[in-house]
Amino acid sequence: MHQDIDKLALLVHGTVAVIAGVVRALKDDKEKILEILTSAIISGFTGTIFGMLAMYFLGENSYLTLSIAGIGGLMGEKGIYFLIEGFKKQLK
Repeated sequence: MHQDIDKLALLVHGTVAVIAGVVRALKDDKEKILEILTSAIISGFTGTIFGMLAMYFLGENSYLTLSIAGIGGLMGEKGIYFLIEGFKKQLK
């Protein structure tokens, strides 16, 4: 089953996730620009994945999907592990 994803919605969700990642990096007192940039990239990836899953299950035009993308971005690396563990439980 192929589903086209609105590229603008994907960009907006990714941007929200990156902003959440930068906020988390600043909250964690990361001062080096490389640490903040790395955190933003990881958070952008994680939040975009969360946002895509939310768009799949909730539809593309929902404020809730933006919130989920932001939460995924805020979780960063821990969000990836959360998804992996959830998939492992479903596969058992």
